[in-house]
Amino acid sequence: MLAKEAKRKRRLAMRQAARQLLLSEPYETVTYTAIAEAAGFTRNSAPHIYPSKAELFAALYRHEYDRWATAFVAMVTDSTQAPAVWLQDSLKHDGVLFRLAPLLEPLVLAELRVPVVASFRQYRFQLERKLSARLDELRDKTVQGAGAQLITHTLWTLSWIYQRRHGTAAEANAAAVARQYELALRRVVAEIARIRPPR
Repeated sequence: MLAKEAKRKRRLAMRQAARQLLLSEPYETVTYTAIAEAAGFTRNSAPHIYPSKAELFAALYRHEYDRWATAFVAMVTDSTQAPAVWLQDSLKHDGVLFRLAPLLEPLVLAELRVPVVASFRQYRFQLERKLSARLDELRDKTVQGAGAQLITHTLWTLSWIYQRRHGTAAEANAAAVARQYELALRRVVAEIARIRPPR
């Protein structure tokens, strides 16, 4: 039991260090050594916690996505919560997830061993199926699978907005871009309104 708890704490420390570094620099420039040092470990001891940078960030994504998706579904099923407010709060607090989401397939998973990728995708499929089932049950008229589409569309919409807001390139027309963000969020809110139960 003590060994398991120690391992859990080491993994948590590595994920937290990776999380903080990812908020300040791109994934490509975050090194495994820097993460290990920030977590209080040596470069030689870190692989015993997570074998590689890719596996560490896949685990970080898994935790961030699990937390975010669970909270999102809870918001949708609670008709007293205002979706627009929740989405804006998510943009403020879930930056790590929105940075990782577009990188997952082309970078993170591409570097992983096949069994690890298969396990990750199986986990994500099971979680999405469980959460989307809760949304699909909200109303009889809800199209089967609409819950999963809502989760995915919301994640990618928020990731797109976050990436553009925090990108290095200056936007040519800030007002027009802000309007694009507003319209994208309104579409998500409208999708939520079609699924969630009435007050």
